[in-house]
Amino acid sequence: LLIPRLTTSQKGGISSPAKGLMVIDTTLNKPAYYDGANWQLISTKSPQVVASADLVNQGTTVTVLSYISGASDSTFQLSTKLNITAINAATVEMSVTYTDETNTSRTIKFFQMGSTVSTQNATGNYNYPPYSELRVKAATTITITATLTGVSSTFNASATIIGIR
Repeated sequence: LLIPRLTTSQKGGISSPAKGLMVIDTTLNKPAYYDGANWQLISTKSPQVVASADLVNQGTTVTVLSYISGASDSTFQLSTKLNITAINAATVEMSVTYTDETNTSRTIKFFQMGSTVSTQNATGNYNYPPYSELRVKAATTITITATLTGVSSTFNASATIIGIR
């Protein structure tokens, strides 16, 4: 299979390209396809960890991880874990705050698989399912927070942000 190689100008000059037509854009040095209305670049970016943190013996609400995205809109995958080591009439909740690609501020709370509540009130390990498609606006701060409501409690929290597009 040899995919046609064209400059951006040559690619734009194709009259009535077929939906799904693929080319290598030699000006941008990236593969592209025609979606029926516009040419779309195919991402060649490999997923990579862009930020991670492990906090231990926390006893108050804490920012687990804060990361500022790059100069263009991007997509990330988030992974979070919580280990409550002591709890006394309290709850702990993990959440992420960011600005999406429509420039809307969002807060998402993490839930255990199958759970209907986002707060944890017992000792133990809580491995949250990865949040796999977080689209953010360029130069957005992604903040992952562990919120403690109550006193006399300690926990460990970790978070990882992976750039996928």
